[in-house]
Amino acid sequence: MILVHGNRLIAHQVFQLFDLRSFNKPDVDMTPLIESAEALTTRVAGEVPPMVDKLYPESYLASLFKNLTKCKAIDQTLIESRSGAEEDSQLEFGV
Repeated sequence: MILVHGNRLIAHQVFQLFDLRSFNKPDVDMTPLIESAEALTTRVAGEVPPMVDKLYPESYLASLFKNLTKCKAIDQTLIESRSGAEEDSQLEFGV
């Protein structure tokens, strides 16, 4: 159920892993993005549930993901948990 209620947070996390600056170019090849989106979504979808269980084990999911403060805390904790591996995670397209 975390994937259902947390879909926007998961999408936000996936897009944070991409270097979106290259999307300003009209001739950018979208193939790498399309090919990587599924793998990154699977990765992030695997990271979110343990973090929710760690930070808010007693929260109801429907209300948890409507709470901006809690979503920001989950988001920030996920980002911090990836620090150090950030260069490996971020993808560049056409730069």
